[in-house]
Amino acid sequence: MSLDSRSALRSTPVAAASALLGVVGVAVGASILGSIPADPPGDGFAAGLAAAFGLAYVLTSLLAVAEAAVLALVARFHPPGRARRLLLAGAAAGGLSVVPELLLRLTEGAAVGSFLLGRRGSETAG
Repeated sequence: MSLDSRSALRSTPVAAASALLGVVGVAVGASILGSIPADPPGDGFAAGLAAAFGLAYVLTSLLAVAEAAVLALVARFHPPGRARRLLLAGAAAGGLSVVPELLLRLTEGAAVGSFLLGRRGSETAG
């Protein structure tokens, strides 16, 4: 197995994982945007802030998908070198940038929300 084929084999899973995380991130961003009420209470500042974060998250996820696609193309058609290693690191970082919000969405922010609101796990509302 040549160095070129080993490098392509290493780049392909990173590109695939980054693309998958990016696609899931777009879905999560759409979920964030879909959860904003049409007629928010108060002056709508919180809804506007949520929309800004949702749009930023969708944009970040789309960039992760694009970077994964570029990595896949470069891995297929270019010889290995410093540029490919940098692109590999960038695609991995782009895919991982989606993970924190995914984790918060999967846990529905329960632990973070409880911490920020000063509640303990054993307390109940009411």
